[in-house]
Amino acid sequence: MGLTIHYKGELKNASDLKSIIDAVKDVAKSEKWDYFVFEEQFENNSFSETIDKENLFGIMISPPKCDPLCISFLSNGRMCGIINFNLLQKEGIINDDLIYTVFSKTQYSGYENHKKLILLLDYISKKYLENFECHDDGLYWETRDEKLLKETFKKYTNLMDSFSSSIEMIPMNEDENIEDYLIRMAETTNKKIIDEEELPKLSIEEENEFKRMKLSLEHDALFPENIKSNLPPEIEGQFLDYVMNFEEQYKNVKRITVYEKIGQPDFKLQNKLNDEEIEIELEKIETIMKNHNIALGLICDYDNKTRLIYTFITEELFNHEIDDINIPGMITHFTYEEFHPNNEYDIENACIDFIKMFLNKKNDFYEEFHSKEATNHEALNNFRSLFKKFKIKYYKFGEILINDDKAKATFNIDFWGKINGSVNKIYYSGNGEMTFKHEYGYWYVQNVNLPIMD
Repeated sequence: MGLTIHYKGELKNASDLKSIIDAVKDVAKSEKWDYFVFEEQFENNSFSETIDKENLFGIMISPPKCDPLCISFLSNGRMCGIINFNLLQKEGIINDDLIYTVFSKTQYSGYENHKKLILLLDYISKKYLENFECHDDGLYWETRDEKLLKETFKKYTNLMDSFSSSIEMIPMNEDENIEDYLIRMAETTNKKIIDEEELPKLSIEEENEFKRMKLSLEHDALFPENIKSNLPPEIEGQFLDYVMNFEEQYKNVKRITVYEKIGQPDFKLQNKLNDEEIEIELEKIETIMKNHNIALGLICDYDNKTRLIYTFITEELFNHEIDDINIPGMITHFTYEEFHPNNEYDIENACIDFIKMFLNKKNDFYEEFHSKEATNHEALNNFRSLFKKFKIKYYKFGEILINDDKAKATFNIDFWGKINGSVNKIYYSGNGEMTFKHEYGYWYVQNVNLPIMD
């Protein structure tokens, strides 16, 4: 229900996964969208014929008032969204339409965000995917007609408003359940009395349609439109029951601590343990967490990591509150850096990522998403437009100076560029620097100085 993007495809190379994640993450940061990273590398950096039902690989982003858009894959390299993956874990079934068709409803997010998501899918699919297909209810994927996209959004909005008006004209009674409400709506709308005893018995397909309607009305659930499924209706009914179970739990969910979630096990304080003992205790705690579908990951390496993580789990994570939801196959995953951001790591990666995008003339990713990021972007863009190709020969990160919400990073770089209409190379070498500002939990580029002056 509502304007939606449907898509599917396959990853060309397993080794490209980290590049995709970094590219999508950059877009999310630039747009100030939330994002979540699943697994970042396939086992042995290759696809597997046997599907790993424990891990999803890739990233999902969440623009405001929009379904998460998943750029994620099963271990066989085929695209699979988080909802699809949860179904796979529960039912263990492989059905192309159900498992490999991903969707994101953009109805309430607006045509601008819809357009940006389409452009992102276009970039990702051309660079990293094969056998990619996209069906866009907004028709922007097929036409790139922004005027048509706006008109389509307006049409869908009018339809939704019309439906909402009908709901307002026939409100649900206080003690009325959803089944009785739908029947009464039908009675009023069709101007005839329906005797419940004379209602025909519903087929499995009709029951599934009713479940979808109930989920949409009661929980604002979203389902793919205009996609025919070969999934047996009995299995689809079980999936809808699974979704209903989740929604019902979430509606009445209570907040508990992680420590309560894992059964309040006995544990020892870190300052009472030597290095050998703390390794044993950490393994015990991680096993208990895993048995209760709680996982913790780290992005960076740290000194004395075992003690650091044990201390973090027992003194911080245990006190962190989460929703008390118990769904088979659902894992609550935490990342240490979400609680303790590693500014040096983030800034160092932001530097090299920006430089690589700036010097990459093979695609328009920089122009689409980062050409106005730096305050001196006009001078940078004028320089970049003179060349048809760049190549980095050497890069070494220097040092970082952080002062509250501002930072400066230095680096040394050696690269060349080929001027448009020429085969000659111009070499640039020397020191550079970038300044950053910390906003909304991220470090954003403010000014970029490259050794490009004679």
